[in-house]
Amino acid sequence: MITHVLVNDADEILKRVDAAKEFRTGVPPVLNGKGMKWLPFVDEPRADYDEDTHTHGEPVETVTATEVTRSIPIRVRTAGELQDHKFQKIEATDRLITRIIEDIMVAIAQGDTLTRDTFPAPLWAKINKRRALRGQEDV
Repeated sequence: MITHVLVNDADEILKRVDAAKEFRTGVPPVLNGKGMKWLPFVDEPRADYDEDTHTHGEPVETVTATEVTRSIPIRVRTAGELQDHKFQKIEATDRLITRIIEDIMVAIAQGDTLTRDTFPAPLWAKINKRRALRGQEDV
């Protein structure tokens, strides 16, 4: 776990360390007159967000006079990302749907009569969730 960061006078990050492991005393040394200083590192918690409409960006590290903070910005998904995310959610259910199709084909081959009640309610809920992702009504 990063606890301290070594920065130069231009606020460029040179090194990240866990002070407890890096320094015998657990505290970084003072570097007077060397053009560098150790600053505490603060890793800000990731904000909650709706993954269907938002996504996170690349981490941003900000150097101030007293600390270095890392935050992860949240942004609205682009139209293309929204479409891709929707397709990924549909694809995640493909294995289940393949198994259902196999069961239906076997039932047909064996001459079974298929009705809505042939299949359990949780299965219909998954099918309807998949249909909703495509903008279709429940069956």
